[in-house]
Amino acid sequence: AADLTPYIGNDLVFSSGAAVQTGSYKSRLVVRNLDTGRSAVGGAEGFVGKLAPAGLSVFTPLLLSQEGRLPLIDGFVKGKLDRLSWHDVYPYDSAGYAPLSREEVRTGRIAALVPFASSGPDEPLVTFSVRLVNAATVESLPVPAELRRAFRTPNGRAQLLELALEQVPSGDYIVYFYAADGASGAVANAHIPLTIRR
Repeated sequence: AADLTPYIGNDLVFSSGAAVQTGSYKSRLVVRNLDTGRSAVGGAEGFVGKLAPAGLSVFTPLLLSQEGRLPLIDGFVKGKLDRLSWHDVYPYDSAGYAPLSREEVRTGRIAALVPFASSGPDEPLVTFSVRLVNAATVESLPVPAELRRAFRTPNGRAQLLELALEQVPSGDYIVYFYAADGASGAVANAHIPLTIRR
């Protein structure tokens, strides 16, 4: 539960979590105005994978913009936060970045924060590459990605990448993030939808 009254009519980031088993899930968020009784429902699908016992695991990326700032609201159950916080998983600089609203981009450059875990050395030699797959045509496009800051997190690490999308036409895409550990040879990937509107 969270009081969203101060944010009526504005975009925001709402974070809520639960401990769940490995598998595919459909989540629903219900926002209800207790004064008027009106409500809105949103939803998303996701997959919770297993942490690889050895090698490399990549988790759901977070797409970020340097334009605009969105307030972050943490949901909780009975006043307790019994999980990792949003910034434990995605430790981006909230003064410089904000999550993309509606996973839609109109600019040429965005950032992505990719959480990962490696069972290799304390300083893993992980490299990243990015591809876009057009949801309508299934055409695959490489995306130039520059490494920015790397973060340590309670469950591993997170790598900030800057993506150049200037040459990508409007459309609905799936963004694939590929990671390779140079020490162990392990590879892993994760993906997230993205809509580009020019």
